[in-house]
Amino acid sequence: MVRVDAPDLVEAASDPVEAACAPDQLAYIMFTSGSTGTPKGVAVSHRNVLDLVDDSLFETGHHARVLLIASYAFDASLHGLWMPLSRGATSVIAAADQVSATRLRELFAVEGITSLEMTAGLLRAIGESAPETFRGLREVSTGGDVISPVAVRRILEACPGTVVRATYGPTETTLYATQHSYTDAAQVTDEVPIGRPLDGMRAYVLDERLAPVPDGSPGSCASPAPD
Repeated sequence: MVRVDAPDLVEAASDPVEAACAPDQLAYIMFTSGSTGTPKGVAVSHRNVLDLVDDSLFETGHHARVLLIASYAFDASLHGLWMPLSRGATSVIAAADQVSATRLRELFAVEGITSLEMTAGLLRAIGESAPETFRGLREVSTGGDVISPVAVRRILEACPGTVVRATYGPTETTLYATQHSYTDAAQVTDEVPIGRPLDGMRAYVLDERLAPVPDGSPGSCASPAPD
């Protein structure tokens, strides 16, 4: 963990640093092969980032002290860094050797962590084997792959009062496009849904030809079928 307010990192400045920034200027470009399978750089603007961190899903009161365990080169870092700092909350940065069930449990307690975002793979590994790790957290968000319903159930059973939030979205949508939250193990189905769109977004269910289908119909993101 790095404390940015440590004396040896703080230098007094006589004048504040100001930088002009327009909403449509780039905040970052991130490499991904997601959604299409074709490697590319995704350009994300400051407006895109602000639209994300301003979403009502972050108005739950769960995000007072957010743990960042993702690399800044991974878009999940928006949840642990930009979201809390833009909302007047605290971002706590984990060291590389702290991302294990035992070390995370210690870190949660020492730093008073209230929420974090982790990959579906890490949630499966910790949630299925040591779900009590998350006890005391207000919210655990996860995504990036198929989410284990077993892990979600075990976390909710072991950690009363903790919300587990399933998130979905390719890099092109600025981290999340949809989300679904659980508060009760009995609510968890055998397949965790991607949920409903975030504020200001729409989700379209398509058939095998990428044509819209009626509500309640199964869909596909496969390439259009030949005529």
